[in-house]
Amino acid sequence: MTRWTRRTALLLPLSAAATPAVRRELRDPNGRLLGWLAPRPGGVLEARDRAGRLLGTYDPAGNETRDRNGRLLYRGEALSALIVCHGGG
Repeated sequence: MTRWTRRTALLLPLSAAATPAVRRELRDPNGRLLGWLAPRPGGVLEARDRAGRLLGTYDPAGNETRDRNGRLLYRGEALSALIVCHGGG
């Protein structure tokens, strides 16, 4: 069984990490929580900041990452980038 660390969660593509059954936390080098990825029914993943505010979602069926307002941000999974860029504040 693979032991997941913050580094492997950020570096592995979603297909390699597989959709988690529980939330995955992302932390800065000092261990401070930046946010987390959590599954929704239907395989959709959502990104939330440390306060629990929705940052965006990833739908593997359409291979699209969208922001909290539903605007297309990226074709592919980019939720970790959303958390790192926008979840720190």
